[in-house]
Amino acid sequence: MLKQDLGGPIEFVRAKKPKRLPTVLTKEQALGVIGFLTGTYQLMAKLLYGSGMRLGECQRLRVKDVDFARQQIIVRDAKGMKDRATVLPNALAPFLQEHLRHVKWIHEDDLSKGYGSVYLPFALERKYPDASREWPRMRSIRRNTSFRPPN
Repeated sequence: MLKQDLGGPIEFVRAKKPKRLPTVLTKEQALGVIGFLTGTYQLMAKLLYGSGMRLGECQRLRVKDVDFARQQIIVRDAKGMKDRATVLPNALAPFLQEHLRHVKWIHEDDLSKGYGSVYLPFALERKYPDASREWPRMRSIRRNTSFRPPN
């Protein structure tokens, strides 16, 4: 461009091609795998497939991060240590609500036995002394007093 001699050979390194491409299942294959799962594992797989969450994000999902009214899930400390919002599939809302009712029953049973508290980071334990044992308030879940856990 400048019509000047560079004074020698130019050495450069080409970008390396990845050795393996990621394997992605087709829709039918993914639904087939999900069909073999049951219970909580199936619910988790459906959340992963329907919301785009990663496995670790799904495992760390908290009750208060599920918003049924807005049909979204808040993912905390996602890739890059950032929070993000993702979709809560309509078809999964009733199953997730039922799961949360069951988990709440377990939580209340644990509390009655003297367990059920969680670790709170930093000074939150002093600031909110009962928060480690409280169930988060959720406006969208209907109270179902007739629910009993499976035997």
